[in-house]
Amino acid sequence: INSTLVPFKLYAGLYANLFDRVAVSINAHIAAVQNLNYFVNRQGINSADTLFTTYVGYFTDNVTELGASMAFTSAISQVINLSGNIEYQQYFNDEIAAFPHVPAFKFGLKSDFTILQKFELGVNLYSQSKTQALFESSDATGISVQEVIDIDPFVDLGLDLKYNITDRASAFVELNNLIAKEYTYYLNYPGRGFQALAGFTYSF
Repeated sequence: INSTLVPFKLYAGLYANLFDRVAVSINAHIAAVQNLNYFVNRQGINSADTLFTTYVGYFTDNVTELGASMAFTSAISQVINLSGNIEYQQYFNDEIAAFPHVPAFKFGLKSDFTILQKFELGVNLYSQSKTQALFESSDATGISVQEVIDIDPFVDLGLDLKYNITDRASAFVELNNLIAKEYTYYLNYPGRGFQALAGFTYSF
């Protein structure tokens, strides 16, 4: 795998503070990227000509990157904070029909609540637009066909609760993918469904 290089990048940004409570940032960029790594899903017949095998092939290519984002953070009150962001990012060149596994849009929203000075409740939402994967298959004669496969967009909702026992010790519970949708980031590699995690932290 070659090292990815960015010999040229043009960036513009705007930052503002509204009503002393809301911080907003907007930025955009264009860049020339060399040796950007990506992979293609492949399927072929093994040497015994009896079993299909699925694997990935790694490639690099030179592309033009376009990106833009907007983010905000807001202290609604002393006990409620809200933040969010939306991002656009795409890669282009003359050879790849669809750059694999790159969502055009990503959206995130997070809110934090402090309850009775001891409890911290967080609600977070993440969503991304559909992506595309390159799938290459070949038969026993060695003839290969490449196609573009759409991967559905998805929404992930999470919840976390933290209890501050002391200034140094705390316990937490995290619940992820509350919608329990078995979405896919990468072709043939599905994500997990509902997840729960509990733990204890102590700072020395």
